Amino acid sequence: MTLADYDIAAMIAHRGLVNSSHAVQDSVTQLSSGRRVNNAADDAASLAIGSRMQLETVELRSITQNLSAATSAVQIAEQGLSVIQNALTRMRALAVQAGSDHLSGTERAMLNVEFQALMTEIDREAKDTKFGKTSLLETIYAPIVFDSTFDSSTLPDQTYMWGGASTSVGGGAMTLLDGFDGSTEGLFASDQAFLTDSGLNVDFSFSARGDIDETSRLYGGGFSFFLVDGDTYDPSTSPAHPGGGSSNLGYRGLTGGFIGIGFDSFGAFANGGGGPGTTPQNISVRGSESMGWSYINGIDSTPFNGIDGADDDPNGPLGEGVYTRSVSLSLSEDFILNVAVTFEETGTTVQVVDNFDIGAVVTSRPETLKFGFAATTVGRRNNFLINDIDVSAQTDVVRRMDAAALNLRSHSSLPLAQHLTLPRFNATLEGLALNNDVNITTKSLADRAITRTDFAIEQVIRARAYLGATQNNYEQTLSNTENKAMLMDHAQSRLLDANAAAVAVDLVNHQTWRGVGINTLVESQSFKQRSAAALRAAQDNFQTGFSFDSL
Repeated sequence: MTLADYDIAAMIAHRGLVNSSHAVQDSVTQLSSGRRVNNAADDAASLAIGSRMQLETVELRSITQNLSAATSAVQIAEQGLSVIQNALTRMRALAVQAGSDHLSGTERAMLNVEFQALMTEIDREAKDTKFGKTSLLETIYAPIVFDSTFDSSTLPDQTYMWGGASTSVGGGAMTLLDGFDGSTEGLFASDQAFLTDSGLNVDFSFSARGDIDETSRLYGGGFSFFLVDGDTYDPSTSPAHPGGGSSNLGYRGLTGGFIGIGFDSFGAFANGGGGPGTTPQNISVRGSESMGWSYINGIDSTPFNGIDGADDDPNGPLGEGVYTRSVSLSLSEDFILNVAVTFEETGTTVQVVDNFDIGAVVTSRPETLKFGFAATTVGRRNNFLINDIDVSAQTDVVRRMDAAALNLRSHSSLPLAQHLTLPRFNATLEGLALNNDVNITTKSLADRAITRTDFAIEQVIRARAYLGATQNNYEQTLSNTENKAMLMDHAQSRLLDANAAAVAVDLVNHQTWRGVGINTLVESQSFKQRSAAALRAAQDNFQTGFSFDSL
């Protein structure tokens, strides 16, 4: 065997030693990192798939944190509503107690102290219920309610008056027009836009006093209640003649006009019944601008003592010889219109409009509506008194809570609209439609307070139910997300993580083979050296022997 053969053997042993050393290093790296794939060279395909899995796993863990935080927020909100509901229940009990006839004004005033304190506490609780700095029970979304009994001369919020309209009249009514003082027109309008997606309800009562002297014939005129497109009507800039003429009672021709109810001694509002002046004592309803403000229906109020009442005394005090007419209008979310008028002296209720589908005949359906009253006497005399106005578009609780909801990131690939949301409820006094003037100082106000607290309690109950359903949804989604994260983590582990037992066995094997390689290389080098020495010695002997023979 030549020295070259030994060199080849040494090279082979060295190559095996290098491979064994690399294998030992890889095994040590896997055991120390716990990963089978530590760089792309280890397994490029597995690294790419595993990296994506790791990204999704981290995302799922973040989503579970979001859901856990949102669940806590819902629980905090629900607890706040529980406190508010207890306060409302006590308020209702106080209102029922104050509604009893045997109590005096002094006793009702004492009950009202606690009633007002509870209202203050409700507002404080709603405004202080937060998750971090995020308000949970205070939003801009509230049931839209206009409610005024005009018990004081204070002008209600977001309302405007012109001409003979005034709140200074005594007896708890608004003077829409005081014809005895020479005023011939008056307007009261609200700038509060009412959402119509859940329908609209309107209730008010009115009384009228006029001169019925057949000789002077100064008695006359009328007024209208109108609904107008909230996007087009601005009462702060509208003229005192919003309808463009006194005979229109402030409605006919009003830009954006949607519904008008005219109460007209002369019949000028009801030309559908034959033209102005031909249908006196008429109560009539007109349609929208897109219908050409056309006549829908009307009644002759003469059989029910007319607009003013048969015993009208123009100079008599309010409530003596003056009769009340109560008006009720409803516009459903499908835009089905109903209008009814009740005549106090007989208790007769007349259906002026019965289930008229105004939505089928209008070219556009406004998203919001504003309301107002307009009156004219056309130079004659009459006095219109409006009382107990109640206009409400009580948008569903769930819709309001969804509108105020916060987006909750629940998946990265879904559109934002499909993510979970954190619904929020407006439980302030405004959100519960508890106006500042709600009190129980009189029997009539106590009765009104019962109605208001009933509405507020119902709103809170629905809000708590929705929050409970939301919490259940969160908990189910959280469970599913945690399971998915666990399975994804397990799949990623099987793909990228090292098998410690197998790697340990491999390490021992590779270390053994590395030791063998080292020994083999040493032995190969040693054998090569011994062989080289023996060869040199043989050569030396050969040369020495040759020289003896030559002697």
